[in-house]
Amino acid sequence: MIDEDKLKGLASGAIAGIIADVFTHPLSTVKTRLQCQGAATKGSLTGEQYKGFFSGFRHIVKTEGFSSLYRGIGIVVAAGISVKHIRLITFMKF
Repeated sequence: MIDEDKLKGLASGAIAGIIADVFTHPLSTVKTRLQCQGAATKGSLTGEQYKGFFSGFRHIVKTEGFSSLYRGIGIVVAAGISVKHIRLITFMKF
C-alpha cells in the first residue's frame, strides 16, 4: 500500500505538472503552428502566415481568440499526469 508521504508526493507531482502544462501549452501551440507552416510552404500551400513567434501569437489570438491557444490542453494534462506518476512511482521503488 502507498503511505501518506508517497501519496502527497504523487499529488504534488501531478499539481506541478498541471501548472507547468497550463503555462507552457500556449508556447507549444504557437511553436507547432510555426513548424507546420514551414512544412506547408514547401508543399502545395503558398504564403507565409506568421513571420515569427510573436507574430504567430498575435495572429492566433486576433483571429481565433485567446482560448484557441489552449486547444488540446486536456489530453496534454492527462498524459502529463500519468507520465509523472509512473516516473515518480518508479523512482520511489528503485
